Amino acid sequence: AGPAKAPAGAVTVDPAVVGDLAAKTKSSPPHTTFWLRPGKHRLEADRYAQVIPKEGDRYLGAPGAVLDGGKKNQYAFGGRARDVAIRYLTVQRFVAPPDEGVVNHDSADGWVIEHATIQLNSGAGLMAGAHQKVRSSCLRENGQYGMNAYKANGRIRGLVVEGNEIVGNNTGDWERRREGCGCTGGIKFWAVNGADIRGNWVHDNRGTGLWADTNNNDFRIDNNVLEDNDGAALIYETSYNAVIRKNTIRRNNWVEGRREAKKGDSFPYATVYLSESGGEPRIPARTDKIEVDGNVLENNWSGITLWENADRFCNSPANTSSGDCTLLVKKTNRCAKPAIVTAPLYADCRWKTQRVDIHDNRFVLDKAV
Repeated sequence: AGPAKAPAGAVTVDPAVVGDLAAKTKSSPPHTTFWLRPGKHRLEADRYAQVIPKEGDRYLGAPGAVLDGGKKNQYAFGGRARDVAIRYLTVQRFVAPPDEGVVNHDSADGWVIEHATIQLNSGAGLMAGAHQKVRSSCLRENGQYGMNAYKANGRIRGLVVEGNEIVGNNTGDWERRREGCGCTGGIKFWAVNGADIRGNWVHDNRGTGLWADTNNNDFRIDNNVLEDNDGAALIYETSYNAVIRKNTIRRNNWVEGRREAKKGDSFPYATVYLSESGGEPRIPARTDKIEVDGNVLENNWSGITLWENADRFCNSPANTSSGDCTLLVKKTNRCAKPAIVTAPLYADCRWKTQRVDIHDNRFVLDKAV
């Protein structure tokens, strides 16, 4: 529960006044603390109405404080101000467009989201910026992602996701609406350099639980419980250098795995899927390999699969990564004939599954299952 009384020096926000939060944020200096009284807070009816914090602003919800978009407003918190904190607040029923987010819509850096509930929104409940920390929060039943860790300009560095419940996301079932889009997940990570994903409960998402897709590097994914997701518990795709350790992974992938099997597809739809991902010593990280150890996998559809598609290289028609190139080649146009057929580009233009060490995991399968 948040503070029952306004902290000293805080600006009190009244739920009875529509738009009070946005207006007081606009009129207050940076580094202001706002205390939201109990009750349902609303923005103006305009779909683009939103709160635009200033640097260092703090938003604290009293017990029962809810910021409700009323299925009219697209975004709750936006702008590019750094070091904003949101604590003890429920944010719900905003209607962000696909691939966009409700909280930290513009992927500003240094935000802290703690003890918050972000639920029942369209798009992504939460976006991410560099050095963002998401702790002890619930990302629940959002239309596409619980969190979309994507930054349009620049990479996300130093992301921490700790002690959260990430449940029931992708209510819009976007993989069926856009077949093969790869545009869902409890959390989706894009080009994140350095992430600690620990102690989370990721369950009952429609699709993949955690999905790191395209040029992620230096991940530590440990001590999470990943269970009852319709798809894979974890996908690490076209990415580098990770430790996946001491996770409990149960009853995942039964919906998607069974569905593909009924289609006659013999591909081993994995619960932990390492796709064109491996260790690369030339890319700085806390490890120079992918290490999968100390995990318990129980009653999942399939287990751990390593896959490499030789056609996943820069400028290839089979490269589904939105025109991106590997982290070893800065300029995509270098990966073209005639240079690409010779070293080093022949190797460096392609994502590889290499330097993977899998050990000391426990696999349990109930024969009745």
